[in-house]
Amino acid sequence: MALICVSDGAYAIVVTLAGLQTLALIVHVIVLYAMPHLRKHSEERRYQTLRVAPNQRQEKQIIRNKKSGKEPWEIDAKSIKFKKKLAKGNFGEVWLGSWLGSPVAIKTVLRTMAKDKEFIERFMLEIKLMSNLHHPNIVMFLGACITPVSKMCLLLEYCVYGSLHDFLYSHKESGDPEDHVTMHRVIRFAIDIARGVNYIHQKCNIIQRDLKARNVLVDIHFNAKVADFGLSRLKTEDDAGMTACGTPAWTAPEIVKLEQYDEKVDVYSFGIVMWELFAREEPYKGQGGVQVAYMAVEQGLRPEVPYACPRVYAQLMTECWEEDPLLRPDFGQILERLFAMTKSVDEAVLRDLDSAP
Repeated sequence: MALICVSDGAYAIVVTLAGLQTLALIVHVIVLYAMPHLRKHSEERRYQTLRVAPNQRQEKQIIRNKKSGKEPWEIDAKSIKFKKKLAKGNFGEVWLGSWLGSPVAIKTVLRTMAKDKEFIERFMLEIKLMSNLHHPNIVMFLGACITPVSKMCLLLEYCVYGSLHDFLYSHKESGDPEDHVTMHRVIRFAIDIARGVNYIHQKCNIIQRDLKARNVLVDIHFNAKVADFGLSRLKTEDDAGMTACGTPAWTAPEIVKLEQYDEKVDVYSFGIVMWELFAREEPYKGQGGVQVAYMAVEQGLRPEVPYACPRVYAQLMTECWEEDPLLRPDFGQILERLFAMTKSVDEAVLRDLDSAP
């Protein structure tokens, strides 16, 4: 068995099978953040957001759009003010700005990418998908500027604490007892994320396909919200059940093997996110992404369960990342168990965890 690189960001696992005949099975592990036309740079995802309701000026613009035949969410580029650059990736930048008096996060497209037709089509798909999502645990879509292409951008809420990944890491490093992430908050974050994904599964028929702590935002009230739907697809789309995508450490084995898959791939990713929440680290620290995807498929590699992890939490987490999708719970079942967990986890264990350095 060998792992070979066939192009920049594309890898193949070659497996030799013994039997009546020798077969060469090539499985492409697509590392999307390394592909020029699809890459979602990690820094590009670290924008911050704060939930705001449309004010009177925003509502008037929506009415004007309806009268002019534009989409209700279309925004005039002149009404957007850029204040501070928050991050820059290979394909765009994220800015803190304001729109008609409200603070917003502005996701822009680099001029070089504005000429890439395929990239622009995917950006438009993300805009249209997000315009239909309305849930407290999904980052709020405020609108988008789509003309001219050189000024194309996506407007989202602006949240004070940024990504869940950064929130967990900064609080782990902090020596301030007030900053300590308690087990209660860990479970609450897990519930928030599960609520958001359950909504897109049940009400929108969408598979998220890139669920991880970096793609979850934390608002000023410590609510977790699922964000970044650049790789998400409707379950009815032709390519939704066979396309290899996502970030290797969070990607379900059936995606890596290019098998037919469904929303249970998000359950697998959620299991890894549960590990992130408790460990407050990135999974498989120090190991390469493609190698991790290969070992998860062929050797059953999973993150090591922390020794202090409560049994009920660890049991749910490991069930979520089961090899067989049929053995993984759905998000309705996950929520039931998380709600029960807030009551059933031993109080002494919680006190010990909360007082740990």
